[in-house]
Amino acid sequence: MKAAVLTEFKHIEWKDVPEPEFGDTEVLIKVSYASICGSDQHVYNGEFGPRVTLPVIQGHEFVGTVADMGREVRGYKEGDRVAVDPIVWCGECPACQIQHYPACTSLRLIGIDMDGGFAEYAAADASMLYPVAPVVSDRDAALTEPYSIGFHASKRAEIKKGDTLAFYGGGKIGQHIMQAARTITDNTLFLVDIVDKRLELAKSAYPDIITINALRENPVDVISVHGESVSAHENHGGSIIDQRFHVVFIFSMNHLHSGNPYCTVVYGTVFREYNHFVLHAVRDR
Repeated sequence: MKAAVLTEFKHIEWKDVPEPEFGDTEVLIKVSYASICGSDQHVYNGEFGPRVTLPVIQGHEFVGTVADMGREVRGYKEGDRVAVDPIVWCGECPACQIQHYPACTSLRLIGIDMDGGFAEYAAADASMLYPVAPVVSDRDAALTEPYSIGFHASKRAEIKKGDTLAFYGGGKIGQHIMQAARTITDNTLFLVDIVDKRLELAKSAYPDIITINALRENPVDVISVHGESVSAHENHGGSIIDQRFHVVFIFSMNHLHSGNPYCTVVYGTVFREYNHFVLHAVRDR
């Protein structure tokens, strides 16, 4: 089969490689579409250090059809369209025992710790597969993994219909969480970032959201001007947002505290040198 192989950091070759072997509980997937995650960029640049063994086939966000399967696989047939959960967990550690698989002590990821979906074929355990509905295109289904983060964050934040929401950070995951939240509430959304392109992208998809560049404006001031009943008070170096306002997405901003349900997503590799601007934009209020 053909595959995009990372033969050395910052160098990918499109080359012939053997099809992946698969075990009794695994499925061979003919890849239809794969997307590039920020993690793929870091792996490509060698920023995952000794964790990555070269050569490796990257790609952990992908969709495809069942091409073959192990003898113990049930519930799938050849030709079924499936999306893949890339997390490989042990099932025995304390985290796995309470089904908190992303915190597995020996966690591995397809496309990082083993070959992934930037190839014609990939293998995965049947337990890691999710059927894809006919109404969802391959292109959209390839984003199942990041969208699952968006909906999980919305669930953890207990977002409800009619909520007003503020999102700190409009990167890849921030955009996915915002889109997931929009399926729940049609009330006012604020998106705060320091990169205009991110704000413009969100605005192009959702013209009714209010975008704020924290390098030029104080987010709390802007939200207050729009009449959203926001109050912020200094407390232990952070801010307390009143009961009528939910902070649901905090991007590298773990100093912000709230008495309300909120979800903290830390993605610390993004613009670290500018984080203090965003923090001050809220904390100085």
